[in-house]
Amino acid sequence: MKTFQEFINEASEYQVYMVDKEFWLAYGQSSGTTAQISNMDTFLTNKSGDKNYDSIVNGVVKKFVTYSEPQMVRRSEDKLTKYSLYYLPAYKGSDVRQGKMKIWGGDVEPFTTHYMLVVQGEKYDIIQFFKTKGEAKAYVNSLK
Repeated sequence: MKTFQEFINEASEYQVYMVDKEFWLAYGQSSGTTAQISNMDTFLTNKSGDKNYDSIVNGVVKKFVTYSEPQMVRRSEDKLTKYSLYYLPAYKGSDVRQGKMKIWGGDVEPFTTHYMLVVQGEKYDIIQFFKTKGEAKAYVNSLK
């Protein structure tokens, strides 16, 4: 039987990943918050009133970004904006139903890897998705 502290430790280990067209901020397989991603050109923001607003952005910034190691970090010239690039494993729903995902200690491997750029600004944050690392890095390097 797990101790209370083990449950607390597990709950603080958030992961991000895609399953089909769902973006997950999860604390366990099939346990967490999701956002529908219609295509990889989609971005999400926590800017109130924006058509791409989704509360999952706040969770990603507070629960995942704070404790995770990015692949790349860059700051704007004025130092007010931080750009962090992360791996984003992508799974097929049919595979996930067959067993436990690799990120949760199982043997189901992601079918591909996407990339997630988290832009932390002075007033609001944005999450942008990319299919390739090259595409994501080129975008980050084009920013001022």
